[in-house]
Amino acid sequence: MANGTDMCMLDIRVITGHQNDARCFLSWKNNITHVAVDANRNKIYFTDDTNRKIQKHDIVLNVTSVIATTSSVSGK
Repeated sequence: MANGTDMCMLDIRVITGHQNDARCFLSWKNNITHVAVDANRNKIYFTDDTNRKIQKHDIVLNVTSVIATTSSVSGK
C-alpha cells in the first residue's frame, strides 16, 4: 500500500542493489481497508471504507471486478 488509496509494487534487487521505480497498478477513490494477496494467481482482493463489496484486481490484466457484496463488515 502506498497510502490508503493506492497500491504499488516495488522490486528491489538485493544482489545488485539496483532499485526500480514503484509501479502503481491500482488507484482507488476510497480508502482501502482490507487486503489479501494471491501471488500465485497475480490477484489482489480488497474492500474499502465506503462500498460494501469484496473486489478482485488482476495485476496482469489490470482489471478490477466485484466478486461479492456484503452487509456490515468489521475487521475487529
